[in-house]
Amino acid sequence: MENFSKMFLLCVIAMAIPSFAYSQKIEVGGNQYQSQGNPRISLREGSVFVPIEKYIRQGDVQCLSAWFADNLQISMIGKLSNCSKSQARQILKHFFAENPPQSFEIVYRSGSYPMQCAVGNFSGGGYDYSITIIVKTNENGSFVEQIKISRK
Repeated sequence: MENFSKMFLLCVIAMAIPSFAYSQKIEVGGNQYQSQGNPRISLREGSVFVPIEKYIRQGDVQCLSAWFADNLQISMIGKLSNCSKSQARQILKHFFAENPPQSFEIVYRSGSYPMQCAVGNFSGGGYDYSITIIVKTNENGSFVEQIKISRK
């Protein structure tokens, strides 16, 4: 939990740091685009969270895991795990199997290059959850560093 708190704090601090220009390929609506310039891209157009939101809404762990860092932190209803990309894939596959997605919508975004956060509301399996996603961007692209799922 301490690492998650540190990363969230870093995300908040990143909002105060001036943004730097960068270029990155992103996917929006099944199409790939080249993002350039200001990394403070809008929530709906060009955001790294657009495909992530789509894949969570669909429960598509295979596509979602393409955004995972090689090692990431997952907090699943109070249980914290530092895991590999493939372990994270299995954890989320199990979560979606037990909680088939009914809806997911990102309701809050924060941060700028190199760290961004998003919080979304997820409904599935008869329960409502809050999902927090922390994405870090480097010269190789944008990668999910942390996912926190908590029941409302």
